[in-house]
Amino acid sequence: MAGEHGASLRNCYNTKPVMQLTVSLRPANAKDCSMLWEWANNPMVRASAFKTDPIPLEDHTQWFEEKLRDPHCFIFIAENEEGIPVGQIRFDIEPDGRAVIDLHVAPRQGGRGYGTMLLKKGLERFSAETKTSCVYSCVKVGNDPSRKMFEKTGFALEEQKVVRGEKVYYFTFCRP
Repeated sequence: MAGEHGASLRNCYNTKPVMQLTVSLRPANAKDCSMLWEWANNPMVRASAFKTDPIPLEDHTQWFEEKLRDPHCFIFIAENEEGIPVGQIRFDIEPDGRAVIDLHVAPRQGGRGYGTMLLKKGLERFSAETKTSCVYSCVKVGNDPSRKMFEKTGFALEEQKVVRGEKVYYFTFCRP
């Protein structure tokens, strides 16, 4: 379904990661709810979010069930070569046709290169499953690991702006 443009997006990620990591992606399912809730409440994840307060399980469960039913939402779980979940990536297609990316690496898995691999694999998978040509992400200024990950993956830093009262880097990636 992605056509020739999807193929070109996938081909630009055929390089080996620095740490020779391998991950596979699978769609999220209802069984992932509590794991993702725990990850989302990790202090490092909360610090990088726009809403920094802990998320109640009931709120997360309702939100997650809605996201799983939403045809404009794609959530993937990354698993390492041993089948251990190491991160998640979510694409939400907005009314203007662009998709916003949310990504985080599982606690105790950070600093190994999984974020970059997850972003690359997520873009490949999303490209293969949709016709969406532009994706973006807002990264809080000061979140250097995320900023470097988006830069390494070929995203363009369009501007710095304020979103929900926070200074952010606005990254985009558009396929031809």
